[in-house]
Amino acid sequence: MELFDWTMALAQQPLPKGKNIAIVTNSGGPGSSMADEANHCGLEVPLFSPALQEKIKAITPLTAAAVNPVDITMNYDLDLIYKKLPELILQGQDMDGLLFYGIFGSIHFQDKIAFTGNPAGNILNPMKSLLEKACDEFVKLPEKLKKPILCACFSGREDDAVVRIQDGGIPVYPTPERAARAMAALWEYATIKKRNRDESNEGENR
Repeated sequence: MELFDWTMALAQQPLPKGKNIAIVTNSGGPGSSMADEANHCGLEVPLFSPALQEKIKAITPLTAAAVNPVDITMNYDLDLIYKKLPELILQGQDMDGLLFYGIFGSIHFQDKIAFTGNPAGNILNPMKSLLEKACDEFVKLPEKLKKPILCACFSGREDDAVVRIQDGGIPVYPTPERAARAMAALWEYATIKKRNRDESNEGENR
């Protein structure tokens, strides 16, 4: 299992330059699990700087935690979740990668709409369009920011958001812990490559 998890990350994501990892989640439990496993694997989940925390508070609900992990609770602002927050967190020098739990596709919305007893069609189609646009922006971020993003979601490819993000090049793992271990594998490989370069340079200078 780890062979496939780690090679998927290595094949699709840029290597982190350090081991400081940010976590964005819409649920406290999975975010805590990600943080615990990341720390267990040798990664760091440091508190954000006061300046970054203030910027996060300025664009998130009052109920959100802005320290790292960022827990925005259940929130349907797709532009915030998939673009504004990840880009804000990763654009500085402090964070080297992002673990993300918060994927929800039209299955999620269909279930919510069905619960109200209203027909889903008229509402669901515009939501699908907005969701596709948000996912398409999200999958551009690793290349744009040169930093890895790995996701976790308890739904699989029956969820159209999972399909769009996976097919866009960001791995989506079925548990928070597996996503964290894959991020640790990226950092370990980056460390190995740096050590090999340093040893090679030392040999050339002798």
